[in-house]
Amino acid sequence: MPTISSAKLTHLSREIFAAAGCPRDIAETVAVALVSANLSGHDSHGVIRIPSYLEKIDIGEVVPDARPTLARSPGAVRIVDGNHAFGQVVAPFGADQAVDAARAFGIGCAVLTRVNHIGRAGDYAERIALEGLVGLVFTSGSMIGPQVTIHGGRDRLFTTNPYAWAVPRGDGRPPLLIDCATAAISGGKVMVAIENEAQVPAGCLLDANGQPTRNPNDLRAGGALLPFGDYKGSGLMMMIELTATLFGGYAPVSSENFRPGNPTVLTAWSIDAFCTPDRFEEEVEALCARIKKSGVADGFDEILLPGEPENRSRREKGEHGIDLPDPVWRSVQKAAEGLGVDLTGLK
Repeated sequence: MPTISSAKLTHLSREIFAAAGCPRDIAETVAVALVSANLSGHDSHGVIRIPSYLEKIDIGEVVPDARPTLARSPGAVRIVDGNHAFGQVVAPFGADQAVDAARAFGIGCAVLTRVNHIGRAGDYAERIALEGLVGLVFTSGSMIGPQVTIHGGRDRLFTTNPYAWAVPRGDGRPPLLIDCATAAISGGKVMVAIENEAQVPAGCLLDANGQPTRNPNDLRAGGALLPFGDYKGSGLMMMIELTATLFGGYAPVSSENFRPGNPTVLTAWSIDAFCTPDRFEEEVEALCARIKKSGVADGFDEILLPGEPENRSRREKGEHGIDLPDPVWRSVQKAAEGLGVDLTGLK
């Protein structure tokens, strides 16, 4: 398992996408987003995605030099046409549109259509929060169709339909951030488990016969992911599916009208439209302090705030490098070699 610095991995990823037809700035944006996911400890959304992204370029689903445009702006709503660009290019544009609308109206909402896989939803909620607003992002659709069943079922009806929510903090502190799939485990983490030849946690997956399993390969063999939290995650998954897909001009993934994409809703709240920003910050920090000082349950060393694991991972991996499972590294090498990208200094 090689350990590669984030700078070298970003460089290699950028060169791969540039060789695949991306302008340099787009190649940089996508590369930084993928490596940032690895740094944050979410390998499921990192460079493991490079081969599938290149495949989407080859079949015409991703237009490597496309850029988003603003299609309509009715009131506080911004409809963003992704023009089949990389989602990592479209979603930041949408987040900025939501922020601009919120500053004008108190609340702003951007909807992404004709968009490909956006990567980590948390990146864009955090982007909104770093502007001093509260950000909520949820996304549906898939590049591969349904993978998740509903509570009490066994058929594949949904995708993992993740959501992310970020709240700003003062004094340069990173935002509070929750970013999770409505499935018990993301499809990307199943990919990682397959590459690592590891099992998935219990309660995440059914095999093709509807029986519980921990073998990640059972998902590829016709199994289904389970929703998190039983009926709670199941209901949230369904609401995201309906809202994101229909607002974004798509259809639910179980529909005959399904087409690949990643329709996304990004919402920003301007804090000063609702309350005094100073009081908001004071109460946020007071709550964080109470949580950190509260009693720790057996089996835990400390209580972590939402976003703390990712921030710690960034610091650690930024210093020591990113560990890549051998199959992932081989797939990245193969992609680079196929495009004539120099691997000198990286092998």
